Amino acid sequence: MDKFKEAAGETTALKEKTAALKQHLKEATSELDIVATKYKEEQVKRKRLLNELEDAKGKIRVYCRIRPFSNTEKADAEKFVPCYQQHDEVSLSVGHQKNRMKDYNFDAIFGPESTQDEVFEDTKRLI
Repeated sequence: MDKFKEAAGETTALKEKTAALKQHLKEATSELDIVATKYKEEQVKRKRLLNELEDAKGKIRVYCRIRPFSNTEKADAEKFVPCYQQHDEVSLSVGHQKNRMKDYNFDAIFGPESTQDEVFEDTKRLI
């Protein structure tokens, strides 16, 4: 009988510990979400400040805007072939054949789906 009372007491203590650990986990998760959000905000802020500093120093910025295909180009299968490969937000390769592709790096690349508003938003402080 004493063993059952001990086991019941241990079970109750373990349940309380589990509940406390679950609460602690919830708190840690919410703190992590807050820190992640602040980190993203700081990254954006750091990039903006770095760009302002570089602008003050007179750094030249190079942007790439890839225009979308026109309706005439879309209608002609030979012309409806892109001549570039975008690797990430700042680099791409241009050319029709793999062995003749040239690599380029930019401060930003605006793809064919980019709107004038998006381009302006990113470049307005330079204008």
